[in-house]
Amino acid sequence: MKTVHVLGVLIALFSWSACHGAVWQMKQKDMYNTGRADYTVPADRQNDSFFDRVLWQQTTTGDFRGSGFIVYDGAGPDGADIAVCTNTWPNAATGVDRHTGRLFWQATPGGGDNIGRMVPAFSNDGATVYITTDAMPGHCIAWSTHSGPAGGFWDNRDDTIPAHLSLFSPTIAPDGRIFLHQWSNTCYAGVDNGTAIAEVWGASIEGIQICYGDPALYDDQGSLMVVACGRSGRVAAFDGDTGAALWDVWTYQASDGSPTLDPDNGNVYCNAGFAGDIYAIGLDIRGEPLWSEVKLQVHEDDGDPNAMERAQSTGCLSHDGDTYYFQTVGQAANGKLYAVRTTDGSLKWSYPTRSLATGEISASCPIVTPNGIVVVGNNHSGQYLALRDDGDHATLLDTLDVEPNLFDQGRRAMASVVITPDGKMYIPVRTYWTVSNGDAETPSNHVEYCLTAFDLSGCDGPVPMDFNGDCWVDLQDLAEFAAHWLECRLQPPQRCLERP
Repeated sequence: MKTVHVLGVLIALFSWSACHGAVWQMKQKDMYNTGRADYTVPADRQNDSFFDRVLWQQTTTGDFRGSGFIVYDGAGPDGADIAVCTNTWPNAATGVDRHTGRLFWQATPGGGDNIGRMVPAFSNDGATVYITTDAMPGHCIAWSTHSGPAGGFWDNRDDTIPAHLSLFSPTIAPDGRIFLHQWSNTCYAGVDNGTAIAEVWGASIEGIQICYGDPALYDDQGSLMVVACGRSGRVAAFDGDTGAALWDVWTYQASDGSPTLDPDNGNVYCNAGFAGDIYAIGLDIRGEPLWSEVKLQVHEDDGDPNAMERAQSTGCLSHDGDTYYFQTVGQAANGKLYAVRTTDGSLKWSYPTRSLATGEISASCPIVTPNGIVVVGNNHSGQYLALRDDGDHATLLDTLDVEPNLFDQGRRAMASVVITPDGKMYIPVRTYWTVSNGDAETPSNHVEYCLTAFDLSGCDGPVPMDFNGDCWVDLQDLAEFAAHWLECRLQPPQRCLERP
């Protein structure tokens, strides 16, 4: 297990170059909710130092309760590559240079705690940031990516029912519409004219009962399909122009996750189950079952009321489309990460992540790299895990511990992780502030709420004094070299110059 603790001065020992073109536009990256990270983790980073190399940390005003990063290169002030994240207690949004952590803006638009439970979204051109919040006249809020909320914002307060666009993480359509939903209702969409957001679309079925999930979108040769699932035990697809139901499939199993769609063919995958039994759901673009049944059981409840699992978060889809991953939560820290074969719905493996939730939450969703590295937080168990899909089992590479929350001492690893094509990984995490940022701030070395960037790139070549092979020189390397020197002091001098 690892707790982030890397000396800021060591950043200068590792050189990296900016790679333009990174876009993680919304939660789970795209409108399909694939969670696909476009970076192949090198072999020399697939070890117990996965979370060790911290690039920068930028402190925020408060807690992370399901919020997460979004990234858009070239959309920040003066064309900078920007990363944005929200937090609660007190409620705020922060925009930083994603390469250095230099602060562009940090401010609150007002409202309640939902700003720290959702993930923002960028407009298609990156010029605007969208969030949802409660306790304000308008629930869907927008502001300029350049200036942040302090520069002024606009919302949907003039809608007849502003709550239609109130939850949770915005999904942005190719035409720029903002898809959201109302609590325990159905999905709606609004359009942004630059000064206000107005509802322009609504799904024809109100009984989907979407709560913590969000809709997913599929562009079928210019025709948009909107897919939603919820606590009603049904999955439905709607015409993106008219809102009419294209199909409506009963699964009789509730879910708080969002659908994940295959961008190549429109196949729909969901996870479901609130009463202990857990199911994977597979449907094609017409709503027909992909497998022998609409839903296939991947976990059977053993009857212990204290060890029930619950489908609480969105899954992700491997880059080849062959594996659907999702994580459950359990009140006895008994949640698991499941890997399901999309060819027949069979279970490849499950891994006990110890994901914990005693009730409904905005839970961490897994993401996956092209070479099968899955990264996910286990929610109230307070740990992020990096696992490798080795076909018939998962191999744990490393873990990252989260420090207890200031207010209630809870440990929250509830964010979904972001990895960009240049090998940078972004997680909002309560941890020790030990690494500086582009503002040249002096770390406090105390526990803080930190927007944190990690580096996952491998070695370009041998790194002098890197004795543990993690492409990084730190106190562990120096300690290993000192121990090696003591051991070899009676040996020939050249022996002491060899690697431990």
